[in-house]
Amino acid sequence: ILLGCSAAKTPWSECSNAQLVDAVKSRKISFYGLEQALEPDYRRAIEVRREVVSEIASQQPEAKKKQSALHTIPFENYDWNKVVGQNCENIIGYVPIPLGVAGPILIDGKEYPIPMATTEGALVASTHRGARAITRSGGCKTLLLGEGMTRAPVVELPSLEEAGRLHKYCNENFLSLKEAFESTTQYG
Repeated sequence: ILLGCSAAKTPWSECSNAQLVDAVKSRKISFYGLEQALEPDYRRAIEVRREVVSEIASQQPEAKKKQSALHTIPFENYDWNKVVGQNCENIIGYVPIPLGVAGPILIDGKEYPIPMATTEGALVASTHRGARAITRSGGCKTLLLGEGMTRAPVVELPSLEEAGRLHKYCNENFLSLKEAFESTTQYG
């Protein structure tokens, strides 16, 4: 993946976009490997991927509409260093979404606004009412056990203290819990 747009094995970064599109189409570079091949020029990797997608779209019914729609998706003026390898794969751009604000909500004795990007009608207003109710009832307290993203079951407990005890139990019994969960799924 690191060299190869000519017989002289010219670095990918020195190849033209047309050569890079051909390299993706001939599988010399994987579709998802453009960022690695052109690092740190992620913007160019996205440009090349958009060209590949545009060529694919050109072979579909209503090709001009699909190609036109692709060209309306913004990709410039964005810090792709914060995204590549972390938040999204096979990037072709970003979608501007309306941003509203709910709250403020009282959390651990401090008020916070809640910015929300959404196209769902009444979501911000509904969240705003909930934040106001929480704030008027004295706010909420939090306990941070760790940061990350997960797809996991939600467990509702009667108190923050019970949640802390369950967290401790899970950490102390991780291997036996892992074994029990893995016995029911191949996906861990």
